[in-house]
Amino acid sequence: MHLGPTEARQEPAGISSILIDEATLASLVAKAAPGTKITYYVGHLSHDRQPATQVLDAAACRALSAVANRAMRFAEAGWAHLVQRRLGPDCWAYILVLRSRSRPRPPARVPVRPGVAALQLH
Repeated sequence: MHLGPTEARQEPAGISSILIDEATLASLVAKAAPGTKITYYVGHLSHDRQPATQVLDAAACRALSAVANRAMRFAEAGWAHLVQRRLGPDCWAYILVLRSRSRPRPPARVPVRPGVAALQLH
């Protein structure tokens, strides 16, 4: 399942669009099945979320930052993968792909030199 712009509806370069707000993203993640793709922004995220660029007004920059930060927290928690699809010059679709939450992964152990404690990555 894909929630967001379809293959046929690609935004032209230079057009920025916040597709969903933070609450909607959280609701979709809670309800959607693993493998679901949620497009949450079209544009140049790291550039557009800065108020000084004047791509978006201040309120839209705050809303975009909230959505992007929430997407990152879902990825860090292991609930999703974050991917980008290039649509044109300086224009990407930012997509959250839901992972299965049924089996938690054990922390990875990083081997180190003898005599040095191993690091646990979470």
